[in-house]
Amino acid sequence: QRLAYRNFLEAHRANKAHMDTLRELSVSCLYVKKPKDAVYYAKVAIEFDETKDISLLANLGLCQLFNGELDNAEANSRKVLEVSTSEEMILGANNVINRIAAIRSGTKTIPVDIMECC
Repeated sequence: QRLAYRNFLEAHRANKAHMDTLRELSVSCLYVKKPKDAVYYAKVAIEFDETKDISLLANLGLCQLFNGELDNAEANSRKVLEVSTSEEMILGANNVINRIAAIRSGTKTIPVDIMECC
């Protein structure tokens, strides 16, 4: 995962406005336990997106969950539920919302390892 992170970071340095690279870099940040960076790159991806790709908002919500930004993560995940028809997006957004509810109830903690989350 570190290699993927480094590769996406290099690709981003070569083309700072490439939305797909930014999305993959944000996810790679989660794998190497850099949630603050993940949120940053997810936000930048949305800034460069001219198509209003809802998957970028879903990705931001996931990154915000890992960074402990529970209110923002929930709000963005709920926006995904409002507009998406993709079963995968709906499942992912619901998983984030359910994890947040579990965190707030004290039965779960903020995730650290993406392989064990959502």
